[in-house]
Amino acid sequence: VWYTDHFTSVLGRLDPKTGEIKEFPYPHAKPGKQDGALQVTLDRDGNVWLGLIWQGTIAKFDPRTEKFTEWTIAEDAQAGFLGLDSAGLVWFSSSRTNSIYKLETQTSQFTKFTIPTKNAQNYGMGLDSQGRVYSCEMGAGKIGRFDPKTEKFTEWPTPTPDSMPRRPAIDAQDRLWFAEFSGDRIGLFDPKTETIREWKLSDNPYTSPYIVAVDNKSHVVWATDFNSNLIYRFDIKTQKFTKFLLPEPDIEIRHLYMDESTTPGTLWIPDYSPPGKILRLQAW
Repeated sequence: VWYTDHFTSVLGRLDPKTGEIKEFPYPHAKPGKQDGALQVTLDRDGNVWLGLIWQGTIAKFDPRTEKFTEWTIAEDAQAGFLGLDSAGLVWFSSSRTNSIYKLETQTSQFTKFTIPTKNAQNYGMGLDSQGRVYSCEMGAGKIGRFDPKTEKFTEWPTPTPDSMPRRPAIDAQDRLWFAEFSGDRIGLFDPKTETIREWKLSDNPYTSPYIVAVDNKSHVVWATDFNSNLIYRFDIKTQKFTKFLLPEPDIEIRHLYMDESTTPGTLWIPDYSPPGKILRLQAW
C-alpha cells in the first residue's frame, strides 16, 4: 500500500502482511513552495506516480531502483490530481490556473487546456477507457469532460445546484461516480445518456460526502462523510445505503482506495488527522 504525506516530501509504503512501513524522501522541486503530495497512481509496470501539489511537479518512483524522476511545470500551477492514459501520457489538473494539463514525459513537454467556466475549482479528475479526462468542477457545480482527440470541453451541471462535486471514480462501464460535498449526495454521470443521477446519503443536513470509490466486482460504491465517523456503502443494484461506524472518533478521511483483488474487496482508508493512520475495511 502506497501513501503520500500532504505536507512532507516523502512517499510511504506499507506491507500489510508484516506491518512494516518504509518512507522514501523525494527532492524539493521549487524553493519557497510548500512540501507534500496528494494523489498516488500506479502504472502497468508497477511504477508509482504522485502529484506534488504545491510544487507543480509530477514524480515517478521506481520501486525496483527506489529512484524518483520528476517533471516540474514552470508556471505557478498545482499538480495534485493526476491520471495516466493508455498512451503513457500524464494528465493532471490545477484549480489555481483553472486548467487541465498534459505531460509528455519523453519530451518533458506540458500542454495546457483551460476549462471554459471561470473559477471552476477543479477538485478531482479521472480518465475513462477512451482516454477522455473528467473533472469535478467544485466551484461551478458541474461535471466537465475533456476529449483529447478534439481538444474540446463539455460540461454538465449537477441536478442539485451548488453541490460542490469532488473526488470522482470511474467504474468498469466508464460511468463517473462522484461525491457532492454540499449536496448530501453521491452522483453518477452516465456517458451513454449524458445525464446525472443523485442519491442522498442520509437525512442529516450536515452530511458532507468527500470522496467515492467503486468496487466493480461487488457492484458497490463507497463514500465518506466528512462530518461524522461514518463510511457509507451504496449497493448499485438495490440503490440502498449501509452505514459503518469507524473504530475511533475524529477520523478525517480525504481519500479511499478500493482493492478488488480480495474477497470481499478491501477498502483502504488513510486517516488524515494526526498522528496519521491507515485503516483497512472489509465488509460482506
